[in-house]
Amino acid sequence: MSVITGVPTLLRLARAFCNFIHRNEALLRRYLNEDDEGLLDAAVIACEALEAALALFVPPSNRIPTE
Repeated sequence: MSVITGVPTLLRLARAFCNFIHRNEALLRRYLNEDDEGLLDAAVIACEALEAALALFVPPSNRIPTE
């Protein structure tokens, strides 16, 4: 029986968010205080961890290719 979990969609959103941060990291850092740069680093780590964790629950046939 097939179950709809929403995990593939969540994985797609996490990848899009991670890719956005990576593409715009230099621009984002330009406008951050030194104190807040650690928060951006934490967001990158959390995003990558979420992406890796979600990928464990999505069968390879349902995964969206990475860029």
